[in-house]
Amino acid sequence: MADKYPQHHTMRQKIKLKINTCIKARISASILCLVSVLSTVSYAGDPSLLEKTTDDKVVYLTYDDGPESLYTPHLLDVLKKHQVKATFFVTGLNVETYPDVVKRAFQEGHIIANHSYAHKSARDMTGAEFKLSIEKTDSLIRHLTAQKDILFRAPYLHIADSNKSYLCKNKRNSMDATMVGKDWETQDPDQIIDNLMKDLKPEAVILLHDDGGGPNGTRMGTVAATDKLIPLLRAKGYRFGTAETITHWQLKALDCPEK
Repeated sequence: MADKYPQHHTMRQKIKLKINTCIKARISASILCLVSVLSTVSYAGDPSLLEKTTDDKVVYLTYDDGPESLYTPHLLDVLKKHQVKATFFVTGLNVETYPDVVKRAFQEGHIIANHSYAHKSARDMTGAEFKLSIEKTDSLIRHLTAQKDILFRAPYLHIADSNKSYLCKNKRNSMDATMVGKDWETQDPDQIIDNLMKDLKPEAVILLHDDGGGPNGTRMGTVAATDKLIPLLRAKGYRFGTAETITHWQLKALDCPEK
């Protein structure tokens, strides 16, 4: 297991090295150094490390449950038009079914992340099933992309107590969502946007979906909502960040006590 995730096992060493470099640097350079350190912490999602907090007016677009052959390409077209990068939390089953869509998303600069193999709640899986679900999907993503670090979000944002130990042991975490469009209930673009805007604040993580299982079997409302949402948020002074700096995670340090 240690060989499979070397990037997580060396995270503390990387951070210590960066901190030592910052101490030796001049004040102006030290500020840039510390930003680099914080980025290292937040990207790994290591629950045993402190999280960065900020009032920066940045938001993050994330899409769950895909990819899909129709709606994901439409979303990619919209994101390309607005020059925005997103994070796609994909299921292993859909990666196997639509590998070309995954390749396109990655080639256009988006992050491909793990949303389990079959979108089964962690509460309904044994520890062994949970481990297999994550690792099989990791393998599928790595086969199609050059990504080393792979982010994870639990289906339904469910993390069972019995499965926390696997995430903690491997310095993994589950990305939270703070701005939810509820596009599983409606495909009215204006309603989706209203749902999202209720929770708008700096560092918000936007949750939408790009699978084929939306209301009435469509996600075109999500596509249209994305097209409207991006200029709306920009007009309010927000920019769109990439997953390397996301700070919202489900597991906290207390969930992974040092042994």
